[in-house]
Amino acid sequence: MSGTVDRPLEAEAVTDCAREAGGEATSLYFGVFNFVVKAANGLAILLTGLLIKLARQPGYEWSAVRAMGVLAGALLVLGGGLYLWLRRTGSSPAPPSNTSR
Repeated sequence: MSGTVDRPLEAEAVTDCAREAGGEATSLYFGVFNFVVKAANGLAILLTGLLIKLARQPGYEWSAVRAMGVLAGALLVLGGGLYLWLRRTGSSPAPPSNTSR
């Protein structure tokens, strides 16, 4: 490794960041993390709801229902791709030095 710390974007990474910041910002870190997760879930539910509405239109029943599976797979791949992209492009701060004065 090149001296950088590999930090995943899971809740454990949020607590690590909060620990490095002194612990006062833990609620802010978890708030942003939860907001992003809930926004992604809301987007998935919105798109599925639009497909359900489309499935009630005459002539679109089967294509809309089949598109739900494709949409679920596409959102899964998109989420995984964004996760990997953020892990690779995220800048990791330098680890705190353990020197005491």
